[in-house]
Amino acid sequence: MKRLLTITFGILLSGLAVAQNVEQRELPFFDKIRVSGEIKVFIEKGDKEMATIKANEILVSDIILEVVGKTLEIKLKKDSKKQAKAEVFVKYRELRDVSVAAAAYVSMNDTLKVDKLVLNVITTSEFDSDIIANTIDVKVGQGSSVRLRGSVRNYEATVNTKGILSALELKADSAFVTVGTGAIAKIFAKEFIEANVRPAGNLTYSGEPKQKNIKTSVGSTVREE
Repeated sequence: MKRLLTITFGILLSGLAVAQNVEQRELPFFDKIRVSGEIKVFIEKGDKEMATIKANEILVSDIILEVVGKTLEIKLKKDSKKQAKAEVFVKYRELRDVSVAAAAYVSMNDTLKVDKLVLNVITTSEFDSDIIANTIDVKVGQGSSVRLRGSVRNYEATVNTKGILSALELKADSAFVTVGTGAIAKIFAKEFIEANVRPAGNLTYSGEPKQKNIKTSVGSTVREE
């Protein structure tokens, strides 16, 4: 009986270890991040590059973190469980390019301060951030969502089919936006707005821009807030 209890207790401990485990990794320098798969990634500035991985229902070894060139790639192994839950907390020194794909979620835990940011969020993924920048180049892919706050001199955004850009709280001087079919863009600009709103696209803007050049299509909607 005692032997049976010992074995059972050992199995339970093993199950808990697999169910939730944590690992910290030091990383070489990177200034780009590429996230792919159903992973939640939280990013903040630090003194050195490192990552803390928290995994449920899978082992941390099933989560791939590797720096190729100057790009940190974060993804799940191909044979990982679909119901697996993984969170990665990343610290960086410099960051200028973020790519999010395949149902990933990325959030900045503090304000990202950068001269120029390239942001690419595709295939039903999400990105959320406070930003202070001179320029931003953002692409929102099909079914994806991007939420931006902060300030920028000017930015260019392409919002593809059924994508959502929520940037009314991103205070910009100028904004250049393409809103695809069925897509939604909410933007702020106080000097100039140039927009192309395609069929069934929806554009909301604020900031009382001094100049605007907005092209519309059949079934598109443009509204000033």
